[in-house]
Amino acid sequence: MSNETYVTIRGNLGAKPVLHTGASGGRVARFDVAVAVARYQRESESTDVLPPQWFAVKAFGQLGENVTESAAKGTPVLVRGELVTEYWTNGNGEPRSRQVVRADAVGIELHSGVARFSRVVRNSPEADATDGTPASTPVDLTGAAECPEDNADVAPEDAMVPAPEPPF
Repeated sequence: MSNETYVTIRGNLGAKPVLHTGASGGRVARFDVAVAVARYQRESESTDVLPPQWFAVKAFGQLGENVTESAAKGTPVLVRGELVTEYWTNGNGEPRSRQVVRADAVGIELHSGVARFSRVVRNSPEADATDGTPASTPVDLTGAAECPEDNADVAPEDAMVPAPEPPF
């Protein structure tokens, strides 16, 4: 049995993620997510808006690079990861600690907006050897290019065939 604690948070980025490269060459994006907290009071039929809760997040490797390229301050996100406590000693020799979400998944939260997905090819023969960025434009996998701009080619609802009933 393991003791890991996994969390999912839904909030907005407090600033653009910052990508760092470690001594071993590993890349990590660091960013903070603000989670709005509101509580409804039945007695007064009002909503109390509390100060946001802030979560420090780290995303490693390809995930970190993609978050850095895709998100900006205020971007609504969903983050899933392990909640860990990091310990260190500051410049004055005092012990410090903080809790951080080590993200294994980060996504744009689509409750109040839309997004387009593009696959990026890195660390491949197609990538530019000087900076690791893709040599060609990202591939659009959304299918948006296949959608008609107007509804001229779309069948009216009454012409659509209903799906068959399931056998159970």
